Amino acid sequence: MPDDVDSVAFSAPPFISQDPSTWFSILECNFKASKITELLSKEELGGEKPTDLLRRMKKLLGDKYTSFDKELFLQLFYQRPAS
Repeated sequence: MPDDVDSVAFSAPPFISQDPSTWFSILECNFKASKITELLSKEELGGEKPTDLLRRMKKLLGDKYTSFDKELFLQLFYQRPAS
């Protein structure tokens, strides 16, 4: 696997044989949410101010920030240890 590819912990929902297209839609949404969460959780405060970290995390989400779960976003932000 190339060094620039990140792995993501992910488990698929149970297959819906009566409606496979819905299952694939759910699968895709879950995957995207896992990937975004994984990216955000890798961000570290380092020597930055907390506001700089918050700004960088928002930038990672881009246009998805407005629809991203705010509670989850804040949880991920508060998990970063202060330096």
